[in-house]
This record gives sequence, C-alpha cells and structure tokens, in this order.
Amino acid sequence: MIQTYSNYNNDHQWVWQQLFSRQQMNLADKGTALHNENTHYLSNVFHANAIPHLDALSNALYQKTGWQIHIVAGFIPATDFLNLLADKKFAASTWLRKPSELDYLEEPDMFHDVFGHLPILCDAAYANFVHQVGLLGKQYQHHAECIDLIERFYWYSIEFGLVKEAGATKILGAGIISSYGESNRIFEKNTTAIIKPFNLEEILYLPFDKSALQPVYYVAESFEQLYTSVHELSTILAKVVTPAMV
Repeated sequence: MIQTYSNYNNDHQWVWQQLFSRQQMNLADKGTALHNENTHYLSNVFHANAIPHLDALSNALYQKTGWQIHIVAGFIPATDFLNLLADKKFAASTWLRKPSELDYLEEPDMFHDVFGHLPILCDAAYANFVHQVGLLGKQYQHHAECIDLIERFYWYSIEFGLVKEAGATKILGAGIISSYGESNRIFEKNTTAIIKPFNLEEILYLPFDKSALQPVYYVAESFEQLYTSVHELSTILAKVVTPAMV
C-alpha cells in the first residue's frame, strides 16, 4: 500500500527527524563528498525538519540530472526496477520504519530510498553510471543469468559499495548510508566486516543475503573504477548469451 503524505503522523515525523539528523552528522566524515554536498544542494526540499514531499524532491532531482522518483508500494521485480533505471526513474517507497527500527532495517523504506540513493543521483557522472546499469538490465531482461549478475553488481556497488576519495575509504552504497548501525560497524576498530578491493569477477559470482548485515564489502579505488567497471560488466554479459538469445 502506498502511503500518502497526508497520512504521516507525529511518530513518522519523529522517526524521520531522528534518522536524518543523526545520519547526516554521522556521515560528515564517513560519507562521500558527492552524497554530503548534494544533500546540502537539496536542502530546500530535503532536510531533517519534516518528511519531504516526494514530488518536490523529484522536481529538484530532475532539474539537476533529468532523473525522477517513481513511487512504488514496496519490493518490485528486479527487471521492473532495472527498467525504471533505464528510464531515469528511481523506485521509492513511501512507508517509514518504526521507532524501534532506527539502527537497522531489513526491508528498505522511504528513508533508505530517498536519503540513501537520491542525493548522489544529483551528480551527472554517477547518475549516468546508474543509468548504464539500468540499460543493461533492460537489454538482458529476458535472460535470468544476466539479471542475476547485474543484481550482484548493483548490490556490491550501488547498495553496499565503498569507494576511496582522496585516499580515504568512504561509504557509497545506499544500504550503508541509510543505516546508522551498519555505517558505524564498517569503521569500528575491531569490526567483523571484511573489506576487500573491488573485484568485478569476484562479486558477480558472490551471492548476497538481504536479511542480514553484510559479511563483506568491496571498496573501489575511485569513482572512475566504478564507471569503467560497468563497461566491463557489459562485455561479460555479452559473453554469457548469444545475440539471438537477448
């Protein structure tokens, strides 16, 4: 069920304020400059004081990079999601987690969708990178093995990836950006998280579990490495199927 703005109550507003203000402060030295700077760019319509109107947020995003928000009730099939990316539309739900779920949430809610993903989509180069992933999904939507590979690529980069900025490891993936617990766990001195150099061949064949904290994260040496990797992914997918099968 899609929740409308008029149905948010005081508890929803409190949850949003807590999530936004706490995580914005937490990411000051952990998040990428792209995320932090574009959160500020959107601040007229995107801030801690109130749950944002998604139409206003979508308009601001569209003016910056031509992307829009597409509201969904919840999980949608991977092929549908990738087709939306190919059309420069990002799927966002409108339901918000409970006060007891501030630190970690298994299923992505509105805060994950809009706080985690949308600010960085205001950057043209990154938005193009995500668009290219969507185009691959659209091209191979009828080939299940290719969709599996694209999903893993998306998971270990756009959802749970890390990237180096000025030599320092920063949080890139929206799943980490939107999670106070997970974003802090990565930087703990004695963390149980395994952090490895980005390796396309490895991540494409590494299954993931949506119901638990991630055991391993991959850190790209730069945004440029990520942007190049989507072209490498395209080459790999082309080898998986013949043109007649696409």
